[in-house]
Amino acid sequence: MKRRIVCFASLLLVVATIVSVRAAPPMDERLVAGYDQEPPPAGTVTIGLRPASVAKVPGTIFIMEIVMDASSQEIDSAQAHLDFDPSYLTVVDEEGQPAYEIIPATALPQIMQNMVDNELGQIAYAAGHLAPGAVLQRPFVLATIRFRAEDLTPRTDVVFHLDGFRKTKANIGYTSVPIHAITDGQVRIYVYRLFMPLVEKGHHHH
Repeated sequence: MKRRIVCFASLLLVVATIVSVRAAPPMDERLVAGYDQEPPPAGTVTIGLRPASVAKVPGTIFIMEIVMDASSQEIDSAQAHLDFDPSYLTVVDEEGQPAYEIIPATALPQIMQNMVDNELGQIAYAAGHLAPGAVLQRPFVLATIRFRAEDLTPRTDVVFHLDGFRKTKANIGYTSVPIHAITDGQVRIYVYRLFMPLVEKGHHHH
């Protein structure tokens, strides 16, 4: 009797992790925007993406929420502008087709802008409410993004745009609320190879 050791195909596991926090200008230090922790300092707001990490294979669709925490302030409107690399991520609709909009939330029901450009890798969303003096629960969801993972890459970012015409911000009346911290997305997609031996039994022929 003889025994042969045969290696079978490697198992591919793709893991995407979203874990990047940066302080908004003019702050220099890096701050963690923890949504289950204390509210941001008075007169400020935190903005980020949720969940903090996901694990998906290419072609899989996953959800990320744009979340804001304004503490007890009476936010009237908010807008989020995000950039992503269309080589690795695509915003899609519920049928998995490229989308031109993201999914509105109910906290700020009056939609003022909702646009996706999958060629440039840009998202623009703005919403408000008509009831003055409304205090939103903390944290609140501004909108939801449905992404599809497209390809393997050591790292690709989903980041909030903070300056120029495409400026992420929250407003009280016509006044912009200072941003205490921003939680961006870092998507790291890698291949983990798991080799397992397969023992095949054979017989000598006489």
